[in-house]
Amino acid sequence: MKVSRIPVALVILLVANTAFAQNVYRDYDTSADFSRYKTYAWMDRAAGGPSLAQNDDLERLMKAAVDRQLAARKLRRQTDKDFFPGEPDLLITYYAFDKDRRQPLSLEYDELQLNIASEIRRWQFAGNVVVDVIERESNRLVWRGVAPRAIYEPEKMEKKVTKAISRMFKGFPHSKRGYDPDYAGYKVASTILWAVAVVVGIISVIKR
Repeated sequence: MKVSRIPVALVILLVANTAFAQNVYRDYDTSADFSRYKTYAWMDRAAGGPSLAQNDDLERLMKAAVDRQLAARKLRRQTDKDFFPGEPDLLITYYAFDKDRRQPLSLEYDELQLNIASEIRRWQFAGNVVVDVIERESNRLVWRGVAPRAIYEPEKMEKKVTKAISRMFKGFPHSKRGYDPDYAGYKVASTILWAVAVVVGIISVIKR
């Protein structure tokens, strides 16, 4: 029995497309020593203004999802209720865009250590969620994660945000050099998957 190779190629392409559709973006300051960060706190959020989603459910969802990921990486959240609160090593904030924004956000910290492609102004589109991790002592951004279109469909928001934050923090650095092995491996695997799909498709056409 002869099995057509075309459906196989289509299946591979579908899987590869799904992987890219669920993609997240992240970047970090390679000079930061992530091994010395032990505690964090959430920044007080100022009024969002035009294009920034102001939603109590989203706030609860974002903080719970990020807290889970950081706790799994042995980072402890500090709050005003701590007996000895001290100063946290990191500050966390997020931006959720419910519509496109033309003017860049005015940030209270320095984002210059990251690549130019990571600048906040490049991600200010409807549905996108940006999570920033700031080193409190130097007031500089050391890590940024972006989940495109995570809140584009409100009825699917909880599931998509939770999944996106989980994927986003899989690449959160632990070491002094800040290497991101999960993200590097994912990109290599995605590229190989696309290459295999293309080769199978070409062979199918040639042998017809």
